[in-house]
Amino acid sequence: MKPTVMLALGVAIYLLASLYYYGSVVVYGPDAENILAPLFYDISRAIHQHGLLAGMYDPGQVAGLSLWNTPYFHPLYPFYFNWLGTDADIFDTVARLRVVNFLHLAIYGTGCYLLCCGIGVRRWLALAIGLSSPWLPAVQSMLNWPQILASFSWLPWVLACQVWLYGDPGRRRRIVAVLGLAATFSLLVYAQPAQNMVLTVVGSAVMWGFMAISTCLGGQRDERDAFVRATLALAVAGVLALLVCGEYLLAVVSFLSKAVRWLGDKGVLIGSKRMPIDAMREYALRVRDAGALLVYSSKHTVIVGNLYVGAAVALCAALGYFAGRRDRMIGALLASALVTALFCFGLFTPLLWWIPVANKVREVNWWSCYTATVLFALGSYGLQQLLDASAAEVFRGRFRRASLWGLLIGFAAALWLIQAMHVKMVVINVLSFCLSFTLLAICLLFPAQTRRFHPLAAVAVVFLGLVVPVLSYARFPPSQSMLVDAEHVQTRAEALRIAAYITDGEDYRFAVSPNIGNYKNFTVTLANLGLRGIGGDISPQEYDKFRLLFFPSPAVANLYGVKYRVVPAVPPVGGDIRIDDKISLRVNQHALPRLFFVQGGVQVVKSPVDALMGAPAGGIVRVYVAKEDLPSGFEPGEYPSDRATLTVPTLLEDGPVRVHAIVETRGSGLLVLNEDIAGRWRATIDGKRVKSFRVNGFQTAFVLSGVGLHTIEISRPGHVL
Repeated sequence: MKPTVMLALGVAIYLLASLYYYGSVVVYGPDAENILAPLFYDISRAIHQHGLLAGMYDPGQVAGLSLWNTPYFHPLYPFYFNWLGTDADIFDTVARLRVVNFLHLAIYGTGCYLLCCGIGVRRWLALAIGLSSPWLPAVQSMLNWPQILASFSWLPWVLACQVWLYGDPGRRRRIVAVLGLAATFSLLVYAQPAQNMVLTVVGSAVMWGFMAISTCLGGQRDERDAFVRATLALAVAGVLALLVCGEYLLAVVSFLSKAVRWLGDKGVLIGSKRMPIDAMREYALRVRDAGALLVYSSKHTVIVGNLYVGAAVALCAALGYFAGRRDRMIGALLASALVTALFCFGLFTPLLWWIPVANKVREVNWWSCYTATVLFALGSYGLQQLLDASAAEVFRGRFRRASLWGLLIGFAAALWLIQAMHVKMVVINVLSFCLSFTLLAICLLFPAQTRRFHPLAAVAVVFLGLVVPVLSYARFPPSQSMLVDAEHVQTRAEALRIAAYITDGEDYRFAVSPNIGNYKNFTVTLANLGLRGIGGDISPQEYDKFRLLFFPSPAVANLYGVKYRVVPAVPPVGGDIRIDDKISLRVNQHALPRLFFVQGGVQVVKSPVDALMGAPAGGIVRVYVAKEDLPSGFEPGEYPSDRATLTVPTLLEDGPVRVHAIVETRGSGLLVLNEDIAGRWRATIDGKRVKSFRVNGFQTAFVLSGVGLHTIEISRPGHVL
């Protein structure tokens, strides 16, 4: 496993992907172009202007979107290259995400090579698997979501490190494997701490369980000792990974406990409630789709995932285990692949629903990504074992006949499935199957005469299995990108005209009326221009924030500083600024600024969000705070709720990461910053650090004591140094 070989393999995969998708759009579709790319662009722009840590908070969406604790992805994951801060526009971002995709295809393929080497596959065949595995339908289904592909690309690395540890290596290699496991799992988490992490944890747990049971039942004492050492090493790697990403994972878990997920016509999922079985079955395979493992069909790519690995490879994965010495590690991998394959089917959804962690994946076809990765590697191992065994004396007789019958039955089943599933490219399908099984049959029937050609035959079988998928993948020309269609071009032009009228965008927010057809895209487009918005199309989202702010009442809109509202041009209202025949800009003079001081007016309530939603239509002059959010030593009685006075400080500096102001007060009160506290805002008042706390649902407050003139400096993380 020389690093130079792995580097050369990675470069080859990157070049192949670049050639295959030359002249095509890779990051394509509503989710990728309307949500993901704009968010990545905002992050890059913030880092360029205000420093590396500024990308962890986006003031342009959902009244301040913190990325410190959300499950979308971590902006500082190194291979997103956000840290470069080089995107000049959204098209630069899409070009960067294209590079990110190809890079992670290379990382994935190299990891598959490493996994194959770990289970004993010879280098030439491991290289063939590494070169071809990125073209599996399960992997290609992730291209529209670079963060999902980035996370998944580390899965074979995680498995490879575990294989090393179960193999009881020497002390030096064990240390390398432990560090490698901790590092690759941490990278998987930071790339996207969601479904792929669940796949990895559950698959690894099945492997460990198989190893534990088989070792206890049939292992010798030295084998049991080796398993104990492997388990301890896995525990050490887990502790190291938690030290690296545990804080982020805990923050994500806390976020998800308060989040809402939209389930289409299946309703919504709020907080830590169990996923409805019907919602999980929506993306499940049916029993009649069992042939998806053997025959490729695009209809089996449900959102993310496709079970296909090829009939010959799948058959070799099973036969090879019995043809060899029934290695315990191979059995563990095979067991994990079988379990995750079953999870893809609606028949097993009720069982999956009861399994902790595993039941968090709604798109159950996603499990096929793990299955395909493991079976493709095991297929190469089985192929090698069959070809090696064909020349041995033990292979003669009954076992030889059984293998040939297995190939014949597999071939017949594949041909029947081609006809039954009404797949496309029937001729190419039949030819690829005929060639694959013919090569295997010839090698098994005439082992002595064909032995020198076994390596070439094995590589041919692997490549032939991917001919049909590679010829079937949809490739879209740049002219079909949503970013260049007429509506998006017009939206960007209108957004520029609107931005020209918003001269105090740092101090106030905008909103886009849902009566405008493309209001979600309009929102992110304005956010990309550096304006502060209150909406957005991010999912999952905090449930309380959604119900309070996505369609706010006039009183809440005033409190959260929504001064500008993009509305339909018809019917016109006096004072509207006409942008074109379709839209106008409406100005609300009652909106509160980004920073204001409230003397008194504190009301402790069980739920500030409920209190605000039930507030009267007039202006809100109270500060609602939950008891658990109050700082220590704070006495609400000193800030009577029936006597509230509002003062607007004088701003000396008003930037995305720093606010400098002065204010003269006649008594103690709360200084309220109209930004989400999750953005990690901190304040220094009169030279002293003041603790922040949550008020009004999603605003940040600081206690300001005393009478007189106060100097205020508020900031959030920006430059590292």
